[in-house]
Amino acid sequence: MDYLPDPDELRLVVAVDELGSVGAAARSLGLAQPSASARLARLERLVGTPLFERDTRGARATDAGRVLADRARSVLAHLGWAVEAARDAADGRRLRVGTVASLAAQVLPVLDEAAGSQVDTVVDHGSILLSALADGALDAAVVAVAGRPGPAAAHLRRHRVGDDALRALLPRGVRPGRGARPWRDLDVVLATYDGSAAPFAVTLAAHVARVQVVATIPAAVALARRRGCAAVVPTSGLLEGPRPGERLDDPPLRHRCRLDLVLPRHPDARLAGLAPVLARELGLSTDRGSVTPRR
Repeated sequence: MDYLPDPDELRLVVAVDELGSVGAAARSLGLAQPSASARLARLERLVGTPLFERDTRGARATDAGRVLADRARSVLAHLGWAVEAARDAADGRRLRVGTVASLAAQVLPVLDEAAGSQVDTVVDHGSILLSALADGALDAAVVAVAGRPGPAAAHLRRHRVGDDALRALLPRGVRPGRGARPWRDLDVVLATYDGSAAPFAVTLAAHVARVQVVATIPAAVALARRRGCAAVVPTSGLLEGPRPGERLDDPPLRHRCRLDLVLPRHPDARLAGLAPVLARELGLSTDRGSVTPRR
């Protein structure tokens, strides 16, 4: 291939996808709109298909545009990590540990206490973190590896940190009823970090009024408090405990997420012992479990 997009063109694709307008994307990047439009046209000629559908309301990504924007985010992240790795090599070796957004608020303080200023933290999607770990841009990733690890994780070591049981946060005035199906009148907002939320929601739906899956644990908790409904999330997402008038309870079905510490084949010695520290501080158990009806 004679021509490849440069980082500025990739940033433009991401900006248009996120802002929904070529003009807004151009302004955010300090470009003139005609220049931004010309760059997009060049990319579309390269790909051979439109990347965005444009009309008076803005620009919406086509299927090809969404794929390119997602891959562009990954490429830009890797470029940033490469630059930071080069700086680390000049300034002295620092650890780089990644985790996903749903776990960041819980995991990052543990990393800070365990290794302090020796750790730089990265928050991104699990697949991107594993790819960066395989490429040597990260030293470790605290993630949930759902199912069989993909090609990026083929040469990585997966260490089980523990199992994270789902718990229910019940805002003020939200309480289960009585009888065989005490949750039948309750709406539930559900989030996990291991990809199990959607299939678990199918099973949970038979026991509650309605269930909605949301992207992150903090979003589920915030939405439940705003709506006055139950939030069902992993225990690690409730470490701060309930607010006055709130209560923690078991959901109508038991379910656990598995949290993993993923390391390269030859990990940095400073990461030794991190898994049990994470398990202890996040309140994880070593008992294995799956969906089990409460008795």
